[in-house]
Amino acid sequence: MREDLNCEIVKDLLPNYIEGLTSEYTNEAMKRHFETCESCKEAYELLSVNGTEDESLQKKNIYEAKELKYYMKKVRLRNLFLGVIFACLVLGGSYLLYDNLVNICNYNEPSENVEVTELYQLNDNYVYFNLRSKSEYLISAMTFGPGKIDKGYVGTEIHFLRPVIGKKLSKLSEEEKELNLGAGFVIDIENKKLIDVGSFIRANDNITAEEIINYAENKTTEKGNIDIVNSDSKIYYIGRNDDDKLLIWEEGMKLPKYPN
Repeated sequence: MREDLNCEIVKDLLPNYIEGLTSEYTNEAMKRHFETCESCKEAYELLSVNGTEDESLQKKNIYEAKELKYYMKKVRLRNLFLGVIFACLVLGGSYLLYDNLVNICNYNEPSENVEVTELYQLNDNYVYFNLRSKSEYLISAMTFGPGKIDKGYVGTEIHFLRPVIGKKLSKLSEEEKELNLGAGFVIDIENKKLIDVGSFIRANDNITAEEIINYAENKTTEKGNIDIVNSDSKIYYIGRNDDDKLLIWEEGMKLPKYPN
């Protein structure tokens, strides 16, 4: 004997029926009921559509979640890459800034830290002298040229420059002090010229007076040599200010002859 289901039972069974959880007997009974009851059939179709939409929405959400995860991974990688580039730029910029500040921000080494290690008459017209820093810090540069000294007379100035930044880092060992920057010059008394010969002296050993004179005479035709413009023909090392000065040479000085 066939047993038909009433509407209340059908509506209770609809969720399980749609999910495929009911038995074959119940499935057949549900189908027969739908054939005779439009209300239950519409309820079944509505729930079936909603279930399909929910499944599609769930799949869409999963896809969007995967897309978001992939996008966030790309963003993290991009940010990491940009961070590395930024860090390199900061480090590189800091190094360049430090390097330039060290080269630009200098102050004159005090005269008490400078000594004249050599001062010789090469011949009647030429004088050679050498300056050396006694400082325990690195000398980064040397400058020389005409300048006003004290209260009115003009002489020629020489300066050793030491970095303002990184003084402790630039501190020298005892061995390095011997290699610190020195300055070698030839004075052309007749033509009032001061000629930098430091690189020539450092590059050669046992140089004779004649070799130094020949080098100086050839160099007078090059640019960058500073005329001695002071009327008293005096050359000073200038330290922290005009009062901090060391007289290196003045015309009329009695000097020993160059040994070679």
